[in-house]
Formats: sequence, structure tokens, C-alpha cells
Amino acid sequence: SVNAFFDDKIFNPYIGAGQWEQYRRQSALQRRRVPVDFVWPDSDWAGYRLLIAPHLAMIDKPLAAKLTAFVKAGGTLMLGAQTGTFDKHLHTVPAPGPGMLRSLAGVEVEDWTTLEAKETRTARLLAGGDIVLGTFVERLRLRGAQPLAQWTDDDTLLAESPAITERRVGRGRVIYVGGYLDEGLATWANTLLQ
Repeated sequence: SVNAFFDDKIFNPYIGAGQWEQYRRQSALQRRRVPVDFVWPDSDWAGYRLLIAPHLAMIDKPLAAKLTAFVKAGGTLMLGAQTGTFDKHLHTVPAPGPGMLRSLAGVEVEDWTTLEAKETRTARLLAGGDIVLGTFVERLRLRGAQPLAQWTDDDTLLAESPAITERRVGRGRVIYVGGYLDEGLATWANTLLQ
């Protein structure tokens, strides 16, 4: 799904994987009285400041170009686990995640794993605080991005790798989250706009 803040509003089109997470995220934002709206990739994004596309599994060149233009113009784009893994024909992309958005995000997925239903991993924000991630987590390699959070759990797959990254591009930035976000997104997403 893609969420976007428009001043104090959010829009959320569902694209690709993470369908049920979309509803958990939407509920968390609504409980905090943040309005949520649904749009699609061909919608007009003018005026939006933050797009949240946590599992944009399917992507094509026009969408990649539109996301790049959004960021360069000053927007914040938040991507997450499994982004860019398939093309528009649902064929696996023969490149590390986040596929066509690797250069824009400045990060590359080295490895990943799925977690049991109630199993989680914790990302410690360098600015303070923790974010709990679940379902699917990734080991990331920096390719121009800077770390915002590191994995804290004793997991050999994730050890010593960033959990969340940021890359400045043009007047905007790309945040990459190496996992499925829990309800902590509602609080953290608000801080991205301050």
C-alpha cells in the first residue's frame, strides 16, 4: 500500500504484498485521528509530503519514474520489505531488492527471512526508541543510504546490519524499512514530517 500525508492527511493505495498489514496500519493511524484515504499510482500526488509504500512488490518503469520525481521534488517516500521483487507481469526481478528502486533507496537486500505469526524483531532508532517489525525481515546493505535504525535482536541473519535507512535525493528522501511495520508506524510516521 502507499500512504501519503497531505498536510495533516494520508492517502493509501494498496499495491502488491502486505494486504492485511495495510488494515492494521490504517487502524493504527485512525486511532490516532490521522485521516486515511486510498489512491492509486496513476493518481495526482501533487501537494503530498509523505508516501508510504511498505511492500510495493510489483513495480514498473513508469511507477519508478513517478516515485523518483516525487522524491526529487521534496517528498518523503517510505518503502519496506519485499519492495520491487516482481515486474508488472509478476515475474521475479533478476536483481536484489528493492529492484528498480535500489538506486533511489540507496540500499540492497542481502538476505531475508519470514517469521512465525507472533515472532518479531526490534529495530533501534539511532535517534532513540524502538520499532517492532514482524512477518518478514531483511538484512540490508547500504549503497548510498545512511542507517536510521539497527537490528537489536540476537539473530545471526540480521546481526550488524541496518534495519531502517534514509537516502536524501534532490529535495526529498527515501526511507527503507527492512521489515513489516507494526502499529509503531503511526507514531513514527508523524515524526517524519516534523
